[in-house]
Amino acid sequence: MTDLYLIRHGQTKWNLEKRIQGNMDSPLTELGQKQARWLSEAYRDCQIDVIYTSTLDRAFETAKILRGDREIEIIRLDELKEIHFGEWEGLEFMQLKEKNPEAFDAFRFTPETFRAEGGETFTEAKARVVGAAEEILEKNRGRKVAMVIHGAILKLLMGHYMDLGINQVWEEPVIRPTSVSHIRFNDSGYEILKFGDVSHYRETDENSFGI
Repeated sequence: MTDLYLIRHGQTKWNLEKRIQGNMDSPLTELGQKQARWLSEAYRDCQIDVIYTSTLDRAFETAKILRGDREIEIIRLDELKEIHFGEWEGLEFMQLKEKNPEAFDAFRFTPETFRAEGGETFTEAKARVVGAAEEILEKNRGRKVAMVIHGAILKLLMGHYMDLGINQVWEEPVIRPTSVSHIRFNDSGYEILKFGDVSHYRETDENSFGI
């Protein structure tokens, strides 16, 4: 039996500013650091054998807080980065909506057809993260694996295991900062035990949509 915990990074400065991060980065806010500590405390007694994380600092910092003082290896992989949004990165959502409403509508409602100039498609990003996850699972059979990643990439990966289309990526649940999605694999297949769980929260957060 192999357990996979998919975790979004904590809230960032650009989440609050409603900017697209993609492969760019911004630091965790004070609340984002708290969210990661709440998660670490909630999973303190849960066995985690290894943590994989994106090479982006917001995911890596969340992974380090999750680990705490435990002896758990953290492995950083480029394949786990957020979707690359090209020239959209660093810009505010409202700027993008006003500047190019047709492209913004494609991003929101038909993401399967969307590509930002200089970036990758949702299909390409899904293939990247699914390939990485399959390799990780193959290397870690029978172990408990945490993967600290990003909102859109996490939804694409969950969509793979739930047999959902790319155009369903923005459907509920919202993947909030440090939320946990838990998949358990065995010889006969797998079951999804949690999807976007934030039961470890001690404060309500309504301002962290972002990618």
